[in-house]
Amino acid sequence: MDGIIPSKSTMQREMARHGRVPATARPSGSPQPQIVPPPPAEPGGGRWFFRILFWGALAICLELWWLNTPANSVNSTGTVLVAAGRIIGMVGGFILLVQILLMSRLGWVERWIGAQEVLIWHRELGSSLLVVVLAHVFLSIFGYAASDGSSAVHETWAMATLYEDMASAFIATGLLVAISVLSIRLLRRIMPYEVWYYTHLTSYLVLLLS
Repeated sequence: MDGIIPSKSTMQREMARHGRVPATARPSGSPQPQIVPPPPAEPGGGRWFFRILFWGALAICLELWWLNTPANSVNSTGTVLVAAGRIIGMVGGFILLVQILLMSRLGWVERWIGAQEVLIWHRELGSSLLVVVLAHVFLSIFGYAASDGSSAVHETWAMATLYEDMASAFIATGLLVAISVLSIRLLRRIMPYEVWYYTHLTSYLVLLLS
């Protein structure tokens, strides 16, 4: 009937039926229900934009090499190897810059593409960087050796001792190889974290030397 005030027990049953338990009905000392916040939205748009930006910037770097290379200048085995070494060297330098950006753990980068995506990119680019840099070194050495008509050993020694910039590049390559080897998961498990961390920081020195 309208106008009849329901009893307290009736109100409690109705609230329990709808999933709402009044504070007076909770046993004393029982924990308060915790509100679990919804998971954050995945930054899918930023992730795809980062991929487009990465490959687009890399393509622009290679296009600049193409525009600055004189016509018919790549006309022998030595010049082909040197040109390939330069192209791969540009790719390696670009990947190294991206690696430095990712390992800096900038907050806006992680919010933009996601922390998990940053970790995946850093891991995959790290492996690719080692292969690219080693390919750049070998192609350059054999290319100049073929152009000069000398052996690869003689050319390596000449590049390391006669050219100051090349000496620093060899040091940077050695540091990069050391960083990559120490980043192997099996070695990381048995070495102190401090050793791995400070060795990883030498990536900034690699950027300066290369």
